[in-house]
Amino acid sequence: MGAVGIRSTVRAAVSRHREAQNLSQKELAERAGVSLDTVVRCEAPDGSSRARAPSLDSLERLARALGVPLAALVDDKPDAVARARALLGIATVPEALRAIAQVTEELSS
Repeated sequence: MGAVGIRSTVRAAVSRHREAQNLSQKELAERAGVSLDTVVRCEAPDGSSRARAPSLDSLERLARALGVPLAALVDDKPDAVARARALLGIATVPEALRAIAQVTEELSS
C-alpha cells in the first residue's frame, strides 16, 4: 500500500472511530492532546490542500484518545472488526477492537 493508500486508511479510520463515539473533531483533539488542525488535516479528503498525514506521535495520541490500538487506525480491513463484533456479540467498535487485540496477544504469546 502506498503513502496515499495509508493516508486514506488513516483518514477513514480516525473519522469512523471518532464518529462512532459521537466526538467532534475538537473533542478528539482535546482528548488526544493534539491541535484541532491536526485532526482536521488528518481527516481531510485525499487531494485536499489541507490533507496531511499525522506524525506517528499524533497518530498514537489519537489511537489512545479513541481507545483503540494503533493498528486499528492503519489497518485497511475494517470489515474484520464488523465480523468480530457480530461473532462476539460486542456492541461497540472500541470493545471489538480491544477484544481482537486481546485475542491476538494471547495467540502470539
